[in-house]
Amino acid sequence: MNEPTPEPGPLLGPHEQAAFAQSVENVRRAGAMHLAGHRAEDAVIAFVANVQHGVDGLVAKARADGKRIDCEAGCSHCCKARVETSAPEVFAIVTEIDGRPTAERTELIAALERRLALPSQADATWATRPACPFLIDHLCSIYAVRPTACRKAHSTDVTRCTSYAPSIPQDLELALGAQALIRGTTMAYADFGVDATGVELVGAVVAALHDPSMRRRWVEGESVFAIGSI
Repeated sequence: MNEPTPEPGPLLGPHEQAAFAQSVENVRRAGAMHLAGHRAEDAVIAFVANVQHGVDGLVAKARADGKRIDCEAGCSHCCKARVETSAPEVFAIVTEIDGRPTAERTELIAALERRLALPSQADATWATRPACPFLIDHLCSIYAVRPTACRKAHSTDVTRCTSYAPSIPQDLELALGAQALIRGTTMAYADFGVDATGVELVGAVVAALHDPSMRRRWVEGESVFAIGSI
């Protein structure tokens, strides 16, 4: 499947590889220590906000440093890509949806289910895939709780996005920093005994909306989401 991917950059040398590995380990240790002291269901799920805020901070720093980041509100070319998220992010999204007015919640769930009912998009190109069902008028309707994958996605040349190029130029420092946060957090969750590896966004959210017990069972260590693609 043709998804937008970061444009290949220079290979990391031994020192850069070691620094990246150390960053991952630092995040892992700090995360595991925090989770060990905050074992309540809500706290385990809320911990994922740390990686989200961390990635937001990296993007803000890149902009403050004068680096070119072409992404802005209303630019939604990448919102056709398949999005992988994690279980705690799914449960945070479900909590946000459950807090909406009944009519709005019902309408959104129907849109998500219509998306799931479409034929498989596994072989579709980025340009021909339908837009994310959370996208409304070119804006993310779950922006405050959007997945980390969406937060770290960026482009230094929007013309590549408008042409749906197979690779997108990105800032290497930002991309590596975000990946270290994500990998370290996933490992910290694994140390705690729960699975925070990638699951497809729409299918996982629909499953969790229809089965509130998934939240508790996940915190107890059960792998509750099936691996799949749309």
